[in-house]
Amino acid sequence: VAYPRDLKAKFEKAKGIEGFKYIHTVIPCPTGWRFDPAKSVEVVRLGVQTWAWPLYEIEGGVLKLTLKPKRRPIEDYLKAQNRFRHLTDDQIQYIQNEIDTKRQRLLENDGKRVILYPHFSTIILEKIVGLVPVIFYPFNKARRSGA
Repeated sequence: VAYPRDLKAKFEKAKGIEGFKYIHTVIPCPTGWRFDPAKSVEVVRLGVQTWAWPLYEIEGGVLKLTLKPKRRPIEDYLKAQNRFRHLTDDQIQYIQNEIDTKRQRLLENDGKRVILYPHFSTIILEKIVGLVPVIFYPFNKARRSGA
């Protein structure tokens, strides 16, 4: 929702590709994420600008970053959402270090053939916070736990 031209371009590109296509998007949940719904675009844009949710595509196994924002503190994204208000400075710094590592890895691999892994930010936030919306997972937590 924060970069509609990029999303539209990805949908157009996907329509022209034969076979399986996967588009992973972030849809904000103001109630669950605890922020003013009028700030939905701003919060998602912060996710991209802080590299929590980088904009990229992989076609034919080749990674292409579609936006390469300058480094911005992850704290900007986390503080915009009251669901993260309990995080300590040390936890925020840990998340920042992980995001910086991911950012560097993405920049180094831009234009190169890559192997896909689950979304890195989701793993970090789940480990630190213990709560990530189910839509971020390839399958939901209840099915994994056997509930």
